[in-house]
Amino acid sequence: MRILIFSDLHANRTALDAALDAAKGRWDRVLCLGDIVGYGPDPNEVTAKIRELQALTIRGNHDKAVCGLMPTHDFNPVARAAAEWTRAELRPENLEFLRALPPGPIETDGLGAGGLAASPACGRKLRRAADRAFAEVSVESRFDRTAARRRSPRGIRGC
Repeated sequence: MRILIFSDLHANRTALDAALDAAKGRWDRVLCLGDIVGYGPDPNEVTAKIRELQALTIRGNHDKAVCGLMPTHDFNPVARAAAEWTRAELRPENLEFLRALPPGPIETDGLGAGGLAASPACGRKLRRAADRAFAEVSVESRFDRTAARRRSPRGIRGC
């Protein structure tokens, strides 16, 4: 069995379409390791495509945050703004799909998918590094440019 593996799609339909085109006819089953949504401008389109592909999928931290299943206080400002925007944009059926995803690990048909449970110390180090990296970034300007591309009359999509 040939398996196409996706991870961290973050609502980027352009990238998802490009990956599917590149792998066309070369896979039998799809495995998605989470973070279907977050950051990108196409949460409904990407979620619907993963549903259509009947991908074996686990819920990532961005999927979990968008569904309100975890707080976003540990997210950097860009990720937090993206989660709030995505929550408002998602159609109810897509929000319910994300909410119902298993957290991992899971196995079916001999395929397995699992999440990474980082230690609290590792998580703190990663958060501090992300906070430093995004300290000088305006959340509104970074995210609004992404959202603006989504609404572009020229049809420009993705990052």
